[in-house]
Amino acid sequence: MTSPARHLFAYGSLLSPVSLLSTLPAVDIDDVVPATLVGYRRVFNVAFPNDGSQPDKAYFDEAGGRPPFVLFSNLTSSPSASVNGVLVPVSDTQLEALCERERRYNLVAGSARTDTASSSRPILTFVGADPFTATQDVRAGVVAASYLNLLVDGAHFWEQRHPGFLDEFHA
Repeated sequence: MTSPARHLFAYGSLLSPVSLLSTLPAVDIDDVVPATLVGYRRVFNVAFPNDGSQPDKAYFDEAGGRPPFVLFSNLTSSPSASVNGVLVPVSDTQLEALCERERRYNLVAGSARTDTASSSRPILTFVGADPFTATQDVRAGVVAASYLNLLVDGAHFWEQRHPGFLDEFHA
């Protein structure tokens, strides 16, 4: 892949190569590198309305029930914290595909540092959109075990390639 103009900081389900490649099959995993975003922490407060109003997804618990809201990971400002993830090189077309996938999030600019860089580099990342982070919806939500496992599996994948990644991962 030629060097794209931008990098996406991935911190949730996109940590999983399976999940990442399902949306961006042309990404070379060897071009993806661990990174740290300073001043943020990972939380689970994007509340997906699981009432059928969102045609792209539906979640059912082990008993076949449908919780009213399912929670996804997000970034929240926290000056003394940091969150690890990975930088994914993306083209304009790939970024469009990600924006479609992450439709409950806003794309924002920031900067992150990598283990190999002495300074931060510009990045884009997704932050939960206001309509999906309402406190009452988050309180009524649950984190699907399958989603949490996807994040943890992704962190284990990056640990194998970059020892220490899992120590910094806080799900």
